[in-house]
Parts: sequence; structure tokens; C-alpha cells
Amino acid sequence: IINVALCDLGAGATQTIAKLSSIFRINEKMTTKEAMLSVGSAVNVLSQNCTAGKQFLVEFTQRMAGVGATAKMSVPDLLAFGATLDANGQKCEMSASNLGKLIMMLYQKPTELASAVGLDVKKFTDTLQHSTNDALIMFLEQIGKLGKEEGLSKLAPLFKQMNMSGVRMSQVLATLADHIDMVKWEQQEANKAFEEATSATREYNIFNKFFYFINI
Repeated sequence: IINVALCDLGAGATQTIAKLSSIFRINEKMTTKEAMLSVGSAVNVLSQNCTAGKQFLVEFTQRMAGVGATAKMSVPDLLAFGATLDANGQKCEMSASNLGKLIMMLYQKPTELASAVGLDVKKFTDTLQHSTNDALIMFLEQIGKLGKEEGLSKLAPLFKQMNMSGVRMSQVLATLADHIDMVKWEQQEANKAFEEATSATREYNIFNKFFYFINI
């Protein structure tokens, strides 16, 4: 099912999806088969929702695996960030690298980041303790409210202090801040597809029917 539904990933599709399921410990909560169908279904739905490619989505999530798993972010939520970035023309390696750095910054300098963009520090740090994803969304929404130019200019000293490429980080932040509603919608869609775990199977059945009629 995975090899057919996610044929864009090539011959190693099943191994790739199995690795993601293992890294994020999804296979500890359900069977390996269920975990792979859940992840595969989320990838399939997001690739159909927008111009994001399946290969980008999986590679992005793989690159985010270390930071994402440590920060207790889910595969569907990370896939949605990837879908938004790919659909808006950002490169995979740069996107994953800089989003990963931003997540680490949230934990290393939460007070400084919240203060820089005018967020209530206690509310932000409380949200971060509860959910990295919610804190990240809050932070990006605030940059959008300020206007990306003003918001990013306030963060520039912190980027410099941490020896980060302000230009590349700004590209990723600006894209996500400009399309934060898309991120949230894609996360809803990805989580729904993940829970239902049926999209990959439907895609597989469509392929089978197509080739059946071709060969009649």
C-alpha cells in the first residue's frame, strides 16, 4: 500500500515511512502497520491539498526528526509546516535547518524571543511548556500581526547573537508568518488524515482499479 500510494518516494518508501514511525515512537502506540498507514495517509492528503510534493514532505520531516521528536512535536504537525514551506517555494534543507534552529531558540531564549516581538512572556512560556507547536504558532502569528518587516527586524539582534544566518532564517519565518492560516489548516487536515489512516489505502485502491481497467 505504501509503495503504491507514495510511489513518488521511490523503492524505499516503506522503509522511509517505517523510520519516521519509529523515530517519533508512533509504533509504540499502535502496530507498525497502523503507524505506517497513518503517516502515509497524512503525507498523501497534504500532497493533494496543495502543490507540496510527497518527497519534500517526507525529507523535511526526516530532517526535522531530531529536534521535532525532542520537542514532542507530532509528525502531522511537522508535515504541515513542510507543506506550507514547499507550496510557497522554500528549499527543503534550508527550511528544515532554520525551523529546527528556531525551535531550539524557543527553548534556549524563550523570554528574549517573546519580549522581542511583544508577546506576554508568562503566557508564551506556559504555552511552550504545554506544547511546542502551540508556542511556535503563537510566535509566528505575532510576527504576522507586527508585519514581517518589523517583527523580523526586532529578532535580528538575537539571530546575530546566536551566529545564525538572518537572511535564511528570515525567509523561513516570513513565509510561515505570511501563511500561518495555511499552516493551521494543513495541520488540521494532516491530523485528521493521520487519525483516520485511510487515505493511503484509498490511493492504493485507485491505482489498482486504474491498472485493472488498463489491462482489460
